[in-house]
Amino acid sequence: MNIFLSHWSDESNIALLLKEWLENVFDDINVFVSSSENDIDYGQEWERAMFEALDKSSLLIVLVSTKSYNRKWIHIETGYSLAKKIKPLIIRIDDILPEVMGRPYDNYQSLSIKSPNFTKSFFCTISALANQPLRENIGFDYMQMDIVQKCKSLR
Repeated sequence: MNIFLSHWSDESNIALLLKEWLENVFDDINVFVSSSENDIDYGQEWERAMFEALDKSSLLIVLVSTKSYNRKWIHIETGYSLAKKIKPLIIRIDDILPEVMGRPYDNYQSLSIKSPNFTKSFFCTISALANQPLRENIGFDYMQMDIVQKCKSLR
């Protein structure tokens, strides 16, 4: 399964952490993150690379925050994905409320990183969508602490 992870560059540490987790936990999942040095080659036209990655993806993960919500590329990537019928998963990484996000974001149930069950909910959803079972020994509590720390470093 190919996943496109949309994010604002200032929040790349969270995107890269989610990419690392997904690619390590699941066997056949590839996550495209534009800020990853491995996903866009030096000298490659980044806009073309992003649209090619979106075309190959069957799932879009969008990181949304009070700061990133006003960044145009998140809206472009989300709109393009929805037009291609790519399933979106919206992750709120700060106190932004669904009703503040507006359409199309508030049309989908979103998940807050601050939720105490974020990592378990996130991985169970990906497991079901990718039709891949979760391993028994995933340290959800450790992962939750790690992601919360990354979010705190954004302030």
